[in-house]
Amino acid sequence: MTGPETIFEGRYSIYHTHGISEQAIPEQVAQGLGEQWEFLNVSIKPYPVCHFAHATVDCGRRLLKRGISAEEIEQVECVIDPVAAALICEPLETKWAPKTAYGAKFSLPWLFAIGFLDNALTLSSLSAENLQRNDIQLFGRKK
Repeated sequence: MTGPETIFEGRYSIYHTHGISEQAIPEQVAQGLGEQWEFLNVSIKPYPVCHFAHATVDCGRRLLKRGISAEEIEQVECVIDPVAAALICEPLETKWAPKTAYGAKFSLPWLFAIGFLDNALTLSSLSAENLQRNDIQLFGRKK
């Protein structure tokens, strides 16, 4: 799987999604390449999906730990940053039932649903079989 070609520029680029598109200086991206190493300043993502969805997936898994079942949940409402919402919630019709693993990585309703229903979110969660699961699609539509 390869990443997006417009990672630095474009509507969903790093610069835009982090609110720095006006201040970004693209020439600085490769500055110090091979000389300055930043690996000690990074952290590991707990889930192999868009980082904007991590807190919401965590919330769903906490509900499970408190003994709340899917049947008890009538509605799910998430308050998130507008920039994040544009990436992981829009257009909502396609986010409810992503067609690809890559699309699922950026679908908050689907990620919350599978994280809650399976109490896990791993690379294998993004399987073609799981993308077709009705229980995930229906649970993700609770609004």
